[in-house]
Amino acid sequence: MFSTATLTTAGGLVFVADVDRHIRAYDVSNGETLWQTRVQAGGQGFPMSYAVDGRQFVAVPVGVGAILPGARHMALTPELKRPNAGNGLMVFALPE
Repeated sequence: MFSTATLTTAGGLVFVADVDRHIRAYDVSNGETLWQTRVQAGGQGFPMSYAVDGRQFVAVPVGVGAILPGARHMALTPELKRPNAGNGLMVFALPE
């Protein structure tokens, strides 16, 4: 269950995070998963992209604060164990 907005890059990637602590990059043309990682908490809010000295980065907020109001995600996905703490900002560099 996705828990963030999506971020689409000019290079044809879509980034999104889920309640089960995964951040993934998909190919916008066919939906294929190109990359994924698991982090300390579920995704929150809005991923963003920025560049430093020509290198592109993607930042995804993660945490336990507001995945779905009223803990609806726990009712929808009871098999997922939600961490008690662990807010952060995960930043990844895209390949050059």
